[in-house]
Amino acid sequence: MTREKFKVYEGVFDRITFKALYKLYPKYFDRLKGPISTGKEADVYLAEKDEHYVALKIYRILARMYKGFDVYIKDDPRFKSVRKNPRQLIFAWTKKEYKNLTRAAEAGVRVPEAFGFHKNILVMEFIGRGGAASPLAKHQPPEKPSQWRDLVYSWIKRMWEDKKMVHGDLSEWNILNHDEEPVFIDISQAVLKQHPLSLKLLKRDVNNMTRWFQKLGVADDSLKKWLEGVIKNV
Repeated sequence: MTREKFKVYEGVFDRITFKALYKLYPKYFDRLKGPISTGKEADVYLAEKDEHYVALKIYRILARMYKGFDVYIKDDPRFKSVRKNPRQLIFAWTKKEYKNLTRAAEAGVRVPEAFGFHKNILVMEFIGRGGAASPLAKHQPPEKPSQWRDLVYSWIKRMWEDKKMVHGDLSEWNILNHDEEPVFIDISQAVLKQHPLSLKLLKRDVNNMTRWFQKLGVADDSLKKWLEGVIKNV
């Protein structure tokens, strides 16, 4: 797709988003296909790069949608210079998800590979087959939940112990079932261990996962016992 043909999208997206797309094209994608999913803060689009699928997560430029987001950023040492300007907050949020994906991957956690970002757009690995996205674990639970439990529990521990971070919004709604393998997604709100909310968010993740695996019939209190040890050492 030439740059001239790309301009057909100028009337589809707001000016900031279109310019960001134009900046990322054609280094990260050469064809925009269509929406994969829509959310409160962002939409995910399917795109292609050299006949391989990639995903574009596009955060909306609507200030009212980001009330409360600054609490996840203001105490993050990686974003000390970010102003409270809503637009800058959105750009920082995009960069934060890129950094969080990279950090989680370094801990050995299966997340979409982050390729790049600009302004309010994150380019990452597409998780799916033939252009069809893998389902959420909520909609397609694992066939072998005990294996998932052990793996998910180990990832939570690795993120905290090895990379000093916590997902912060982990549930069956934020895990994909990709060919019966879990993939953590929506990691923009993840914070580092020194963040004042980190322990509260870790407790929430542990409770959510313990509850879900109990619902799947593979109850195990090992993660809660690990959390008790974490709290004692704080």
